[in-house]
Amino acid sequence: ECGMGNLELLLQDSYEAHNYNVDCAMGNLTIHEKSFGAVAYSDYIQHGADSTYTLECGMGNMNILFE
Repeated sequence: ECGMGNLELLLQDSYEAHNYNVDCAMGNLTIHEKSFGAVAYSDYIQHGADSTYTLECGMGNMNILFE
């Protein structure tokens, strides 16, 4: 969760290894070269994985990277 400010997270597995519950109020979110951002944007990215990351971005910027 990033209310205000910037967050960059580097994960050692792959983008497809997880599902993503994305919620952006007025912020910008980038997950593995896919950008999300708009006023009150929500999405669920389904990869059929066992784990789900919930990513909430209020007014900041989140960048989720994978090795």
